[in-house]
Amino acid sequence: MTIQKEFVYKCKGYYKDYEYLFEYVDDNRKVDINTTGAFICKIKKWLNFFSKNKSKYLQDWNNYFKYHLIADGINPHIDEGQYYVKQNYQLLKSNKTLTYNQALFLLLGLNAHELERGIKDFPVLDGDEPIAKPFELEFWRTKQNQELKQSSFIVDGKITSENLKELADDNGFFTKLKSTNLKTVQKDKNKEIIQNVLLEFLSQSTHSTKHNVNALSQKSKLKGLLKNSGIIVTEIDEEINKNDRKPNELTPRTLATHLTEIFTSDWWTKQDKTIQSKVKNYQ
Repeated sequence: MTIQKEFVYKCKGYYKDYEYLFEYVDDNRKVDINTTGAFICKIKKWLNFFSKNKSKYLQDWNNYFKYHLIADGINPHIDEGQYYVKQNYQLLKSNKTLTYNQALFLLLGLNAHELERGIKDFPVLDGDEPIAKPFELEFWRTKQNQELKQSSFIVDGKITSENLKELADDNGFFTKLKSTNLKTVQKDKNKEIIQNVLLEFLSQSTHSTKHNVNALSQKSKLKGLLKNSGIIVTEIDEEINKNDRKPNELTPRTLATHLTEIFTSDWWTKQDKTIQSKVKNYQ
């Protein structure tokens, strides 16, 4: 099992001011991390909207969100944060009978194991949309809930694990996170680190001439700052032992590629002009 640590999901559109840190993501994950991330952004926005509300309802939801809602990384010292993920998978083993809410949480990539443990009295959303309960309303509106509540697989408020997997497969709710996606996750994480280090390097730079990409990728000071932030720039040829390199190991050529992508991104255009002026052809 390949485990990717610390994936930051950045919310989009109406929720773009929010993000969520998934402490651990593994390639056996049943639900795409983007599906769960997008849903969590909606919960975070409601929590922020009601931040001054001291009702028990809001206190409960703050507690659910902080400790129980997300399976990834709740117990980082047990099985590398995968304890609750594995408990979810246990619910999907053959010949299991699941409650409606367990099924819904599994379809959304949430922590079904904590229902009626850490998450108390969660309503069954198989009827009309809930009134005056914004968090439950977000659950009710999901395609996962709409498909589940209309499914003939639901009998007396329960569904078998086999039927849930069939429903999920028919609707594309379970999609294994492939290793290529994990590589994309790591690449995005590396680029974010490089961006932060790059700003630090350029703000300290007193170089009389402008830096260019190739020169930057060879700068000892920049490589030292990257090393302090967790990225190792090796001197190994790009094609030698390519599969043996760790996710945080980059060759100078790969670093140069990342720098080029950064300098041509919207992020770079938003940086201070004095910083931009220190890089050749990217002001």
